[in-house]
Amino acid sequence: MSYVMDEGLALAAGLNVIPKRSFLTEYSCRIDPAYYPKLMRAWFDAVTEIGLGWGVSFNLDFHTIPFHGEDALVEKHYVTKRSRRQKGILAFVVEDAEKRVFCYGNADLRKEEQADEILRFVEFWKSRTGKLPEELVFDSKLTTYANLHRLNKMDIRFITLRRRSQKMLEQIYQTVASAWRRVELKGVT
Repeated sequence: MSYVMDEGLALAAGLNVIPKRSFLTEYSCRIDPAYYPKLMRAWFDAVTEIGLGWGVSFNLDFHTIPFHGEDALVEKHYVTKRSRRQKGILAFVVEDAEKRVFCYGNADLRKEEQADEILRFVEFWKSRTGKLPEELVFDSKLTTYANLHRLNKMDIRFITLRRRSQKMLEQIYQTVASAWRRVELKGVT
């Protein structure tokens, strides 16, 4: 059954109907950007209040929300699903890796600001919990080496993911077997 036709889901969300896909993929400017931090704090507090708690490891990523209007101020960003660049709003999202709950988001980013958004998340997390996040997992292109250095100085562990290249595979194949250590991951889905 289509979720769009599910009246119960709409009612639980406080709506009379679930918004259609076209509405959800359009960027809405009806909310003043000054209210975004207040909304983030309210969401954070609501999740904490219902007892979900927070983990120590976080997945960070950028997502482009396609924009099909004529706004001249909207920048072009890479859209993974379409494997191309197109006009869109760049959103930065952070998910608690254990609880699978979003704990931070910012859709008011310009290209020149995106590399520092990881530091803004760290600052937000510390202001909300009183401590720094323990572990961050993100794509290697999410930030700069200077910001990775800052994370190191703050003793925040991080894992960067990068695409395999032919050169990287060749280096791996040339490594002697005794240099490897076997690691077994349990409970991975």
